[in-house]
Amino acid sequence: MPDYKSANISVTLPEHIEISDQAGNLSANQIKRMPKPCKRGVGTLCTQLAEVVDASPEFVEPELISAELLEIGAKAEDIKPYVHELETLLKQFKQQSLLYDSAAYALVRQVNNLVKAQVKNNPKIKNRFFLLTNYFERGKKQHTTDVPDAPDTLGKGSEETAG
Repeated sequence: MPDYKSANISVTLPEHIEISDQAGNLSANQIKRMPKPCKRGVGTLCTQLAEVVDASPEFVEPELISAELLEIGAKAEDIKPYVHELETLLKQFKQQSLLYDSAAYALVRQVNNLVKAQVKNNPKIKNRFFLLTNYFERGKKQHTTDVPDAPDTLGKGSEETAG
């Protein structure tokens, strides 16, 4: 069974389902120009048509069309459960990411509250936590990693740093 890998994810599919080099590299215009089935189940329709073609001696078919119908129909239908599973995993990963972000934000808020409470007694703390206070300041368009010569932005500097 072939493995398809991204940077950190690997998916194993049956031998007959191949992911072409085009997949994932099509432009929006190329996708718009592709013929799209009007209804679901075109793969099943291919299989049924192959049976009808084979059972109809009066129908003149191009060479091997029923074999092509069977092959592409099977691929069209067989990939769908994998797409569904990947969509389900994507939903779970997005929700887990949201849970991690929410938990991280809750902890950052706790630290911010501690800094606000302690800065009253020790103003040097504000300089040490510049990234944090900058993150929570409203109306600023400055990115939190753009630190303008702020001493000790990670809280690892000397006590001589004053604000």
